[in-house]
Amino acid sequence: AVVSTQSHGSGEVWGLAVHPSKQIAATASSDKSVRLWDLAGPAMEGAVTIKSAALCADFHPNGSHLAVGCLDGSVLVLSPNLQQVHSIRDNCKQVQVVRFSPDGKVLAVGSDDAAVSLYSVTPVSTSYTRISVCKNLPGSVIQMDWSADSLNLVVSLSTYETVCIKSPEGYKSDSPPPNLLLHSSTGVLGDSLVGIWPKDSSKFDVNSASVANGSNIVATGDDFGTVKLFEYPSREKYAKHKKYFGHSAHVVGVRFTHNDKYLVSIGGEDSCVFVWETDV
Repeated sequence: AVVSTQSHGSGEVWGLAVHPSKQIAATASSDKSVRLWDLAGPAMEGAVTIKSAALCADFHPNGSHLAVGCLDGSVLVLSPNLQQVHSIRDNCKQVQVVRFSPDGKVLAVGSDDAAVSLYSVTPVSTSYTRISVCKNLPGSVIQMDWSADSLNLVVSLSTYETVCIKSPEGYKSDSPPPNLLLHSSTGVLGDSLVGIWPKDSSKFDVNSASVANGSNIVATGDDFGTVKLFEYPSREKYAKHKKYFGHSAHVVGVRFTHNDKYLVSIGGEDSCVFVWETDV
């Protein structure tokens, strides 16, 4: 095992994003820092201090921008070397999730005030313009995943409901279209994920999921400090799985890299970033 002594300091690590084409991950923390990690090292590749606690992050599909959602309701857009190139401030409450559409033309921002804002994106000119907002959702946003065609956004809520938002119009429906093909799968709800929930668990025990890009595997992080691997889809209750230990606190995020070579996990209170080499 390789241990890096350079990491986040005080506070919890909440945000995790993986680069679309490189073995690089970004993490965002309540210690008001954003950090880049070379996963092959593993080693910290860069860091920047910002004005607010950072809660979430996502890379643009071409890797040119990193969006970071913050506790103060702002979204910062950073360059590959972590220089700020743009900022957005349209939310009154903290930003929970940021996700770029697969075609790179829209940034979705989900916030604690039960709303999702959609922004048109022009990376060359670093222009971000809000084009629609879906308000008064049943709960705050906890996960978001785009459809492969960039026309629908599946949103998981704190009420453990799922809604679908049409892009770019921002219209909400109570369920996704039939046979919707997702570009990513990071939510913890749905018929294909019934088996990831342990027996006698509460609704808050499983925090994050990530379906591998090229195989039928889903990874999860939970409140018991464990990372688990299940077959995907996992439609039967209490499915068999492999369990991995290392975190000393709740695992709030898991992500497979673009080619599934690594799985990255972040612990909340332990402020740790784990890199797992896979054989999927």
